[in-house]
Amino acid sequence: MKRNFYILLSACVGLILTSCMDNDTPITYEVSKDAQIYDFSVSNDSIEGLGDVKFSIDQLAGLIYNRDSLPFGTKVEDVICSITTKGASKIEVKESYPVDTTFTWKTEDSVNFVKPVVFNVYAADLTTSKSYKAFINVHQINPDSMFWNQTVNDVFGSVIDGQKTVKVSDGVYYSYVRSGATTSVYKTQNGNMSVWAQQSLTGFPSDATMQSITRFGEQFVVKTEKGGLYVSNDGISWSNTNAPYIITSVLGAYVPGQSTKPVLSVVVNKGNQYFYAATSDLSTYKIGGTVVAGFPLKGFGSYTYTSFYNERLMLAGGKDINNETISAVWSSMTDGTDWALTSANGSAVFGRKEGVAITQYGNSLYLIGGFNEAGVASNEIYTSVDFGYSWTLVDALIDLPEAYAARGYIDATTVGENIYLIGGRNNTTWFNQIWSGFLLNAAEEIRANNNN
Repeated sequence: MKRNFYILLSACVGLILTSCMDNDTPITYEVSKDAQIYDFSVSNDSIEGLGDVKFSIDQLAGLIYNRDSLPFGTKVEDVICSITTKGASKIEVKESYPVDTTFTWKTEDSVNFVKPVVFNVYAADLTTSKSYKAFINVHQINPDSMFWNQTVNDVFGSVIDGQKTVKVSDGVYYSYVRSGATTSVYKTQNGNMSVWAQQSLTGFPSDATMQSITRFGEQFVVKTEKGGLYVSNDGISWSNTNAPYIITSVLGAYVPGQSTKPVLSVVVNKGNQYFYAATSDLSTYKIGGTVVAGFPLKGFGSYTYTSFYNERLMLAGGKDINNETISAVWSSMTDGTDWALTSANGSAVFGRKEGVAITQYGNSLYLIGGFNEAGVASNEIYTSVDFGYSWTLVDALIDLPEAYAARGYIDATTVGENIYLIGGRNNTTWFNQIWSGFLLNAAEEIRANNNN
């Protein structure tokens, strides 16, 4: 029985083999023409976080890149690549730094990404190929370093005896410039701080104290040497408000508390005594308490800021009722007649100074320049992240350059992502200059704030 079974099996196998041998159709296998890169990553045990970098692959443009740039100073000269393909026969690497180099990639090879690297991928068919240009993006600017530039020189004429720049609205500024007995106003708009157009003033007082020019709601005000107060609706045509008191100081303007109307905070001379006062209509004044020693009457830096959804007015440095240079920061409390010490006189780290400038850049307040008690001009910069309660002297990465002469009474403002320093003087000369500074960390803070 078994013998018959084996005979039958042998016969079947023979028939199958005969059938296959009689088939003349050749057997073909299709070789892949896929030359695409499907995943790309890099690593280096000595570079923290490099392995976590996410790369995008643009198949149409043939680009490989990381959207989020690596921190400034990241070294990418010695990088191991991990490349995923579908059976590519080889990958050719072309480096362009420090010299042009071409080699066939192996998984253990290090690649120099100081400049873009080209990867030529060859499919399994040995004919089809695809080229990719790969970048490892690294921030080229130190985010902690300020880049200063003298934007423009001699923009306001040849001789300046006094100057004050006021923000009118976003990107629009007026700069009031005195030359001898003549005061002119220069206007810039669209945030272009390099181009200013001169305009003539009418009714502007000849004895105006230039540093007192203040934006008050939709109006402008300036005090005179004799204690008068002038107003303008457009910053061009001026008239006397006939204030009922002698205006000793214009401290600044802001919208207090939940009010919708701005108030102008001033110091008035009443019966040979100095009083805090405020007005919202330039006609009636609310009189507060008497001014205390250590409170600035002139030469102070003034800045309006927002804290917990309420506007506040800050004063820093200056000279007090006894003509002493002070080292203190004051902040308005309620209606412009109430003031509190943010830092006690003599305790502010920036020292006793007059003629400092204050502005916000990013999330920090900047206090810049000024004169010390001896009248020596400064180019120091201090920053505060807590609305003037504490100040820190910046390090060398933010310092003004040597070409920037020390000065006080500059006008500081932020336009877009840059901080601008306008004018200012030392003991002999008003500077007809505009300087700009860019700090990446501050710029990123501005972008984040604008997106909120």
